[in-house]
Amino acid sequence: MGFGLLVIGYATMMVWGLEIDPDLMIGFDILPDILGYILFFKGLSNLRPYSKGFVLARYITFPLMILGGVTFAAQATALLGTWIPEIAVHWSLLQNIDSIVRTVSVPLLFFFHLYLCQGIRELAAEVELNKVVSLSKIAVCLSSVFYLGQLIAGVAPLPGAVVWVITLLHYIVYFYYLYLLYSCYMHIVYADETPKEVFNPLMRLLDKIKKNDSSSK
Repeated sequence: MGFGLLVIGYATMMVWGLEIDPDLMIGFDILPDILGYILFFKGLSNLRPYSKGFVLARYITFPLMILGGVTFAAQATALLGTWIPEIAVHWSLLQNIDSIVRTVSVPLLFFFHLYLCQGIRELAAEVELNKVVSLSKIAVCLSSVFYLGQLIAGVAPLPGAVVWVITLLHYIVYFYYLYLLYSCYMHIVYADETPKEVFNPLMRLLDKIKKNDSSSK
């Protein structure tokens, strides 16, 4: 339906990169962000008939793909600088480009998640999945606090403790959205599809024990 591609795309966004140089504040992503944005675009293309939120989120993937491409080019050039001294002298410029792109991406990512949750909320409400509706509302609150903190951190120096909290919130938001999208993948299907079995090994085991107890009686 599209949620599977969103889950995979989100998973690629957290793959750690290679450190280019200890003194250079720029790394090289093994799986670049642009790959995740392309998967988002494809997944949202499948979902756009179901909510305007998915349509708006899909629009935002266009500038995100462009910025992701610029970041990847800067990272690749910086990586080449480890072998080519002529490129290494421009590391500070590449670092500034990477920093600017990340700052510009913050409001775009905020609205991307806002519209994504709008689409999830509307679609989940239509098929009466109240739990997913609640999860999407919490996701909006978490991402709003996180991206506000990131935006402030990008324009003003913050105490180390605050930066640590923002970093921790980054992981919380990431795994929460991953769980939200996975829940959508498992529960929300096309009307003409067979509903997916919810992956819950513990409940299956309990059901099996109950059946065995009933048969033994």
